[in-house]
Amino acid sequence: TVNVAVAVGRSAALGEVDGGGLRMRGTLLGPDNATAAHSAAVPCPPTAHTCSTGGIAVQAPALWSPRSPKQYTAVIELLDASAVVVDRMAVRFGIRHLEIVSSGARMLLLSSGLR
Repeated sequence: TVNVAVAVGRSAALGEVDGGGLRMRGTLLGPDNATAAHSAAVPCPPTAHTCSTGGIAVQAPALWSPRSPKQYTAVIELLDASAVVVDRMAVRFGIRHLEIVSSGARMLLLSSGLR
């Protein structure tokens, strides 16, 4: 399972649409552009400087490697009180497997999917 957490900072421009009802939702598109996971819309309190989806879990992710550069797209939408999208951002990224092995000295291993 992989968790993707996103935080959105507020700007003065949001004051025009923020009547205390801003919410944020996230959708994760897989390498095939199909929806891999999504979060429910979470409230962004008007006094908060950041808002977070809390994480989006992906079961059995397709891992990125130099030989197989699988990429996901995180789509984050900011909604007003009427559920109208007032801002949207998409970011592409790859998921890697990280492992820390301790055998006297600590080592960080990246799994490239090569065996």
